[in-house]
Amino acid sequence: MQGGKALEIIHGSYAYSYGLIPELRKELLKSNLGSVVQYVLDVDHSFQRLFICLEACRMGFIKGCRPFLGLDGCHLKESGDSWKWFLQNLQSALRMIEGLVFMSDKDKGLESVVPLVYHMWNTGHMLDIFTVISRRNTLARHIPIIDMVETIRQKIMERMDHRRGLGRKWKGKFVPKAFKYVQHIVKDIGEYIVRRSSDVMAEVVGPDFTVVVRFNEKTCT
Repeated sequence: MQGGKALEIIHGSYAYSYGLIPELRKELLKSNLGSVVQYVLDVDHSFQRLFICLEACRMGFIKGCRPFLGLDGCHLKESGDSWKWFLQNLQSALRMIEGLVFMSDKDKGLESVVPLVYHMWNTGHMLDIFTVISRRNTLARHIPIIDMVETIRQKIMERMDHRRGLGRKWKGKFVPKAFKYVQHIVKDIGEYIVRRSSDVMAEVVGPDFTVVVRFNEKTCT
C-alpha cells in the first residue's frame, strides 16, 4: 500500500491517467504523422486496450528490416479476442508489406488466431516496436498508462539513437555481424564448383551434393 501510494504521488492516479488516453492519441497522431494509435473502452468507459505504432518505427521496419515478426505471448496473458484486435491493427500498420512472416510461441489466446493471420496476410508459416498494452499487463499494474507509454517512447528513441551511432562506425556495405559470417563461410569456398548455365542459373557442386541455383527466383534446389 505504501509503495502504491508513493507511485500515485509521483505519477498521479490510474483513473486520471486512463482518462488522458484520447488526448494521448490526439497528440501522438499530431506529432508523429502516419502513426497508428487505437484504443478500446469497455461499456462503462473503463480502459481495455491500447495499440501504438509510431510512424518512425513503422517506416524503419518497412525500409530497413526483413519482413519477419515474432509474436511472444509471455507478457500478454490475454484472450483470442485481444490477439485478434492486436493483429488487425498490426495489419493496418503494415499493410504495404508483402511476404510478411510470423514466428510465435502459440501462447494462451494466440494459437486460436493463427488461421486469422493466414487469412489476413496469406503469407508464410505462423511460427518493440509495436506495443499492445492491456489493463492486465504486468507493467500497467505499477505505472499509470500515460507514464508507461512515455517511458516506452523514450526507450525506443534512445535505442534508435544508439543504433544510429553504431551504424556510423560501420565500414563497407555489410553490417559487422554479416561481414564476419561471410568471412567464415568463404573459407571453405574452395570445396565448391560453380558452373553457370545462363545469366540466371548455375549448378553448384559440393563435396557431397549438387544443387541448382536460380538467381532471378532466389531459389536453391
